[in-house]
Amino acid sequence: MATKTWYLDSKNFGGSTTYAFLTGDLSQIAAGVNHTNTGWNIGTTGSGNYALMSNGSEVSRGTFSSGTPSSSTSTNIETNSTFNNTYNDTETTIVPVSGISLVFPYNAVFDDGNWTLDLDVRAESRSWSGGSGRIIGKMWYSVFNSNGTWTQTQVVSVGVGTGWVNGTTISNLTTSTAQTCSIDFDPGGVLPETITLAANKSSSTAGKNSCGYLTFELAWEIITAIGGGGRNNSCDVTLQTGTGTNSALTSPTFRKKISVTQ
Repeated sequence: MATKTWYLDSKNFGGSTTYAFLTGDLSQIAAGVNHTNTGWNIGTTGSGNYALMSNGSEVSRGTFSSGTPSSSTSTNIETNSTFNNTYNDTETTIVPVSGISLVFPYNAVFDDGNWTLDLDVRAESRSWSGGSGRIIGKMWYSVFNSNGTWTQTQVVSVGVGTGWVNGTTISNLTTSTAQTCSIDFDPGGVLPETITLAANKSSSTAGKNSCGYLTFELAWEIITAIGGGGRNNSCDVTLQTGTGTNSALTSPTFRKKISVTQ
């Protein structure tokens, strides 16, 4: 049985902001290793501080605070953004304010198992050493309701519950070489086996009814403050996209494809 892979891309959704998102169309992914507009300005912030991701921008160092961040289901999803770029598609989609999502339909029966999110990161403004950090995440399954609202349900992970799932640790990040932060989400059978990912192409409310999204809310955790000669307020970490990266989401095995766009 096969798994399914979606790749991190970064393009304009028809507005002024370039967002990061996941797509199954590898042919649209740019070659090489490329910075997205999404990341965190760590600067000289101390250890034990966190900041939610802001899709389409670099989070300022002043946003970091102690203690794991709180989720806000009323604000971490933007609705009714028109997806209209090189994919030549006009379906209605959602862009998580503090994470990434799938943007195309994929209706299938999945086995229980891990959903693995690999995100390559690289320093954009300045290489840094003597520090470490990681991306932490939460997995959400969101469904469009007939009344035009979204119902968002956190897909809890085994051993973590509703808390944040830790990614692998990144340290001594440079502007020339990307490192991979991997997060394994284990729903433990909580996620419905048959799931429809991303909105129906119909523009009507009825057409989108019960269509869902997988979204991944993300934050950066400073494990060890940057030290040594690399310590500077411009130190940052940026998500990377491109065919030369490992940035992708891999599903558990699936037993049946029902209706698939990507």
